[in-house]
Amino acid sequence: MDEIQRIVTPGIEDKTEEIRYYRGDEVIAVEVYDKKGVLIHKSGAIPDGVVREYYRGGMVKSELAFKEGRAHGKSTRYYPTGEVEEECSFKYGRLHGNSRIYRRDGTIWVEAEYDHGKLQGIYKSYHDNGNIETQAEYLNGKLHGHYALFDRQGIPMKEATYVYGKRHGACLIYDEMGQVIRIERYEGGKLIGTGNLGEKSKATW
Repeated sequence: MDEIQRIVTPGIEDKTEEIRYYRGDEVIAVEVYDKKGVLIHKSGAIPDGVVREYYRGGMVKSELAFKEGRAHGKSTRYYPTGEVEEECSFKYGRLHGNSRIYRRDGTIWVEAEYDHGKLQGIYKSYHDNGNIETQAEYLNGKLHGHYALFDRQGIPMKEATYVYGKRHGACLIYDEMGQVIRIERYEGGKLIGTGNLGEKSKATW
């Protein structure tokens, strides 16, 4: 059975993006997306199995499993030099399960979980030395729970709490030594008070 390939023609400015699927030299399916990534036209049928995309030099750019015309199963994207750039899974066209993005040297850059296309659970990004850069909690695609930002040495820079995508409660700002120097208080995403430690006269709550 001939390999299924796809060629993506990216949109420029307000133009649409077109994806053509080939079996050999024959176009078997076409998808057109608007500038927001919404599918606006589809013709033909994408067969079940793995679809590959290639760089101009011939190296594999991506491998994506399809089922019933939609991305379903494991997806892998590669750098032009062959290293794995991203690994994720789809469930009937939506990201679902663990997703990882790697740097060219193989170290992990971003790790996240998806549930039917929406971020869910713990999200982590890493500095190039392996230390955590960002750690956050998501619920149904929105920040919900603890959020923390760290520098390359692992020293905290900021901590906050989110409720359904809106900052709520205390937000702590740290100096380069990891000491709290400022506290901001939020309610439903709105800043309601600030205070600099050691400068009580400037606190506004």
